Amino acid sequence: MRLKIMSALVLILLIASVCVHATDGIGEFSAFPTPYGFSGVIVRMGWYNCTQAWYYCVATNNIRFAETRALGGQSILAPKLSSALVPKISGGDIAAQPLYMVTNSQNPPIFSTTPRQPAYSALWQVFEITWKDHVTPRPICNAEPASLSNPQGLPDSAEADIVPTQVVMDCPILVLGPLTDPFVSDGSNYKIPQAGNIDPKIKAVFMPAWLIYRQDPLTKRVNTFLVQITDVGDQELASFLGANLASGLLNIPDSDTTDFFVMRGPKPPFQLPLVKDCPNNIGASNTNYNYSPVMRYVILKRNIIPPTLIKSLDTLDLLLMNGELQILKDNQRINAPVIVGG
Repeated sequence: MRLKIMSALVLILLIASVCVHATDGIGEFSAFPTPYGFSGVIVRMGWYNCTQAWYYCVATNNIRFAETRALGGQSILAPKLSSALVPKISGGDIAAQPLYMVTNSQNPPIFSTTPRQPAYSALWQVFEITWKDHVTPRPICNAEPASLSNPQGLPDSAEADIVPTQVVMDCPILVLGPLTDPFVSDGSNYKIPQAGNIDPKIKAVFMPAWLIYRQDPLTKRVNTFLVQITDVGDQELASFLGANLASGLLNIPDSDTTDFFVMRGPKPPFQLPLVKDCPNNIGASNTNYNYSPVMRYVILKRNIIPPTLIKSLDTLDLLLMNGELQILKDNQRINAPVIVGG
C-alpha cells in the first residue's frame, strides 16, 4: 500500500537531511536530479536469522501471486523477472536468492540474505515449505537446516517437504530489527539509509521518490511517473542515493531490464530521467510485459548547444543516432519500482 506524498515543507527538510549529495554536481552523480518528495510504503515482517526483516513487495513474475497479493502488498505483474532464475553468463550466479514460505501454517517468510551481503539483490525465488500431516508445525525464523543448535531453522525431510518454485518476487528489505522511530542500531540492526522516517504505528517507511518521463509507445504521449530506487548494484551510486547495496542485480541479463536514462549537464533545470517501460496498471492487471523494476542505469552526455529539454524516447533515440547524445556508462543496475497512480 502506498501512502500520500508528505507536505512540501516536510519534504524540503527531509530531502536536505537525507539526500545531501543530490545537488553537489560532482562527477557522474551530477546527472541525477533532486528527489520530488518522500513516499511511504507499508512494510511487513519476515525473518532473517531470527531477526525481524521488514520488507515490501513491488513485483512478481507470477500472475497468481500478483492476484492474491502473496507476501502482502500490491505486486505488479512483471514476467521479465523470470530471468532472475537464469545466470547472465554460463556457469554464473543467478540473481534470485531463496525465500521460504510455509504453506500450511502461519509463519512469516524467511529470507536467506540481507542488503549487507554480496548475494543480496531484492529478488527472491520462492521455496514452499509444507509440513507433513503427522508433524505439529513449529515456528521457523532461520533459513539454515534444523539442528540441536538451531531449533528454529528449516525442517528436515522427515518433517516437511521443501519445494523450489519458479516464482520470483521483488521484495526490498528496508529494516532489520525492531520497527521503531527513532531507529536505534545495535550493530546488527539496519535501516535503508535513504529512509526519511519510520512510523511504527502504521508500519510505514518513508523514502524519496523521483519523477521520470515515460512515453506511451502507442499514443506517443509523454507522462510523468514516480519511482523509488531501493536497491543499486554499484557501491558508489548506492551510497549516493542511500539505497541498499544489491550486487546480485548485476546477474540479470541486459535484455530483461528496463532502460533508465539520466543526463549530465549542461541541461535544462527540469530535465527528468527517461524510463523506457512502465506498468500500465497495478497488480495482475499490468499488461505491459516489457516492464521490469530492474533497470539498466544509462548515463548520457549531451552534445547539444544550447541544451534542450528531452522528454520522449523518440527524440532521445534520434539524438543518439545523430551523435548529439552519447552513452557514457551503461553497466550499472538499479531496482526502481514505479509507483503506479503516484
